[in-house]
Amino acid sequence: MAAPGGLGVPYPAPGLTPLDLDGATVPQHSSGLTTRLILQYVERERGRGGVDALLEHAGLAEAEDRLRDEYSWFHFDTKNRLFESAAHVLDDPLAARRIGASALALNVGSGIKLALRAGGSTRLIYAGVVAVAAKLTRSHRWEIVELGRTHARLRARDVSGVGSHPATCEYNVGLLSCVPELFGMPPARVRHSLCALRGADHCVFDVRWLPRSTTRRTAVGWAAASLAVAGLTRRAAPHRLALASVVPVVGAGMVAWRSTLMSRRGWLSLEASVREHEEATDRLVSSLHDLVSDLHEEEVLDKVVNNARGAVGGSEFALLLSDGPSKTSAGVSPDALEALEHWVASSPKSVESPVAVADLAKEPELAPLAARRPVPLGSLCAAPLVFKDRHLGVLIALAPTPEGFLARDPALLESYAAQAAVALSQMKTFETLESQAREDSLTGLFNHREFHEASEREVERCRRYKKTMAVVLFDIDGLKAVNDRWGHAEGDRVLRGVGQTITAAGRASDVACRIGGDEFGVVLPESSAADGAAVAARAARAIEEERLAVTVSFGVAEWPGDGPTKEDLLLAADRSLYRAKPHTRGEPPAEGSSAVTPGIRPGP
Repeated sequence: MAAPGGLGVPYPAPGLTPLDLDGATVPQHSSGLTTRLILQYVERERGRGGVDALLEHAGLAEAEDRLRDEYSWFHFDTKNRLFESAAHVLDDPLAARRIGASALALNVGSGIKLALRAGGSTRLIYAGVVAVAAKLTRSHRWEIVELGRTHARLRARDVSGVGSHPATCEYNVGLLSCVPELFGMPPARVRHSLCALRGADHCVFDVRWLPRSTTRRTAVGWAAASLAVAGLTRRAAPHRLALASVVPVVGAGMVAWRSTLMSRRGWLSLEASVREHEEATDRLVSSLHDLVSDLHEEEVLDKVVNNARGAVGGSEFALLLSDGPSKTSAGVSPDALEALEHWVASSPKSVESPVAVADLAKEPELAPLAARRPVPLGSLCAAPLVFKDRHLGVLIALAPTPEGFLARDPALLESYAAQAAVALSQMKTFETLESQAREDSLTGLFNHREFHEASEREVERCRRYKKTMAVVLFDIDGLKAVNDRWGHAEGDRVLRGVGQTITAAGRASDVACRIGGDEFGVVLPESSAADGAAVAARAARAIEEERLAVTVSFGVAEWPGDGPTKEDLLLAADRSLYRAKPHTRGEPPAEGSSAVTPGIRPGP
């Protein structure tokens, strides 16, 4: 099935719009590694103007940032739309093949290239084609049909129903050809021997490459041949000895030329390897700086997942915390997350160290992931988050195919899991300190500082949205007598009981605080003075019923009626409280103070 639109036909194509890029309306099949590669190749060939022309022709002018994001995913047709537009802009029908062949030369997927170099040989990279393909596509599954010392037969089968496209086939040829260049060797020869576009149910690619020892053998062969020719000529035709002497010279020249070429390729490969190692190190350091620069849970969890995606690209991720909510990248469904949590809970020892599960279908707890639709998951690797012997969670990377991870991926994931453990531990420490700075240690209510900050925030919000608010101040009557008669431990119990009662009398949105030794305050958003008085009276009656041997007086103020600023508002509430205190009036107490009930001993 070809993608809509053809060479030279501007997009958007019928039924496919840039809105599909958000992933909300269509499945996501193709990695941003490919779309970034297309844009970089066109930019190298035609400059910024070429990129603008490409995006305009493809109808994706507003999507450049996301198309350059290696960790985004797109519909199969979006990728092919870009390939066709590149062919149009460059006036090159083989643009897709050339883009694939340039993958190593352009600054795309440096982490993957570094992992591939670590494989050590061209043969081993072709042996790992299943894992590499999983980082690039979710629409087609690759398989190894045959693998020899210098040749491979590979098969790509559609597993998502999108079919095939000429540009994708050409791109695959280019990608497969450039693998030996990782080690300074000439490109491989690739023959697309069977194609799904010609009636087959899959595509087959036959790949042949030179062994690394070819140059040495060639040099020896030329030297031997040259000596043999010279010897025969000396015996059989001495008068042609001068001509025969040209043969070693030509042979030596060809050997020198080939050796120089191979040597240059080797140096370029070494330079690229060093550069990729530096980039990987920089990414790891930047990731740590990024994680420790934020101390709020949601932001830290997002960064952990995103930085891990940067290291082990092309996968979905889940971060399972031992004592908190899980965090995932886009694409991990709730049922998949539930299966992962069940797997970790049922076999905790299996994730005490980095682990790879090559085929999820063979694990009973993970088998539902292999049957997931529309894109099944085939494999995973996981690494624990451990800090100072504390197990904080598990970081899990998921791939759409079995054997979807390179050998280096679990260790790489472990590096980011270790960073995540440090960041999460720091975050927990910060949250504890922040909580201690905002809370009263005796009652568990907010403290004096938070009362003033909450009042300030609410005044500003009311000013902005033309709302009203109320503040209530409470003062305990009789606490000194409790301390004197039954001790300060009993007085602390009374304070805790009063705090709990005041909190229970209000709404969930009200902010109850202990603001002094025997003083409490409540900020009531979107409330009037009458609302505040009702809450206060309810709290005062409950305190009597709790038989805490104390009473409370309260004062109420309302914004904006009692002053334009927070200070004016709190001063008005304080004056109201002063008027309500027993020493400012005779008995019985007036409204604004609970009734005095003498002789009641505190309860147990």
